[in-house]
Amino acid sequence: MVKFLKPNKAVILFQGRLAGRKGIIVKAIDEGMGDNASLPESRSTRARTRR
Repeated sequence: MVKFLKPNKAVILFQGRLAGRKGIIVKAIDEGMGDNASLPESRSTRARTRR
C-alpha cells in the first residue's frame, strides 16, 4: 500500500470538531493488522493545528 501521509505535509481537516482547519502532519503511525489480509491497515496521524 502506498504511504501518502508523510511528515511535514500540510493538510486540511474535513471531519470532527477541527473541520475546516489547516494542520501539519507531525508523525504518521502505520500499524498493520499482521498477516491477515482481509483486515485493512489502520492509518492515523498526529497533526498540529492552529486555532
